[in-house]
Amino acid sequence: MVNSVSATETNHLSPSNVLIIEGALQYGDGDLDKAIASFTKVLQFDPTNSLAVFNRASVYRTKGEFKKSISDFNSYIRLNPTNDFAYKNRASAFAAIGEFEKALNDWSEGLRLNPIDATALAMRGFSYEKTGRFSEAQKDYYQAIQIDAKNGSAWNNLGWLRATCPIVSMRNGEEAVNAATKACDFSSWTNWTRLDTLAAAFAEKGDFELAINGIMHLTEV
Repeated sequence: MVNSVSATETNHLSPSNVLIIEGALQYGDGDLDKAIASFTKVLQFDPTNSLAVFNRASVYRTKGEFKKSISDFNSYIRLNPTNDFAYKNRASAFAAIGEFEKALNDWSEGLRLNPIDATALAMRGFSYEKTGRFSEAQKDYYQAIQIDAKNGSAWNNLGWLRATCPIVSMRNGEEAVNAATKACDFSSWTNWTRLDTLAAAFAEKGDFELAINGIMHLTEV
C-alpha cells in the first residue's frame, strides 16, 4: 500500500519538479554536466523557476564556472531579493574570481538579511583582508567566533591575519598560535591549509624550530 501511494504521488509531479529532482540526484552523484542539463531543460519552458535557477547556479559554482554561476544568481536574486543564501553564494563566486569589492557587497547584504552566520562573517573578513581592510577583517573574525566558537574557518583566518598582517601592529604571535591551533583541532589536524597557518603563527611568535620541523610531529600526536 505504501508503494502504491508513493507511485500515485510521483505521477502528480510536474515535469519541472521531475527534472529538478533528477538534477539534484545527478548533482549528488557528481555528474555536474547532466545536472546542469536537467536544470536548463526546466528553464527552457519555465524560465522563472527560481529553484532551477538557484540549483544551476550552485552547480556552476561547484564546477568552477563562476561567471555563469554569478549570472544565474543575478537572475535568482531578481526573483527572490530577500534570500540571504543567494547573496552569500554569489559573494563566494565573486571572491573566487578576485572581485572582492563585489563579494563584500554581497556578504554584507546577506548578513543584513541573516546576521547569525559565522561562516559568512569569516568569509567577509577574508574579503576585507584581500582589500586591505584588516581591522574590519579582525572584527568579523571575532564576531564569527562569538556566534560559533567552533568555526574553524574563523579561527584559521584570525590566525593567519595575526601571523602575517602587513601592518606590524596587528600581528600577535601568541594569539596567532592560539587561533591556528584551535583551527587545526576543529579539522582533526588533517587540513594542511590550517597547518600552514599554524606554521606561520609559530614563526611570528619566534618559535622557528616548531615552524619548520614541529608541525609534522604535532600531527602524529
